[in-house]
Amino acid sequence: MSTHPISEKLHLNSIRIFGIEVKTGDRVRLRPAKMLDMVDIVLIGKTGIVKTIEQDIDERIQIGVELEGGSTCLPGELQNSTSPFFFTLNEIEPIDH
Repeated sequence: MSTHPISEKLHLNSIRIFGIEVKTGDRVRLRPAKMLDMVDIVLIGKTGIVKTIEQDIDERIQIGVELEGGSTCLPGELQNSTSPFFFTLNEIEPIDH
């Protein structure tokens, strides 16, 4: 049972992905698994920097990633996005470790 409010997320310092420790500032390759829209397709194989690692009340981990080189590779209005894109553990691949 969690002691923090439902709306609050726990920020983690690091997480192990495929046996490799990943922390804020590390480079990762994106492997979106959902393939729900054009953005998922455009992000396949792109690299980014981990900006946040969050765990929700249900203990689900989300990794917030900022694209390397900015969001200019994205379609239309998403090019102006300053928020990180969020991925699950199986959707990112550690690189440069």
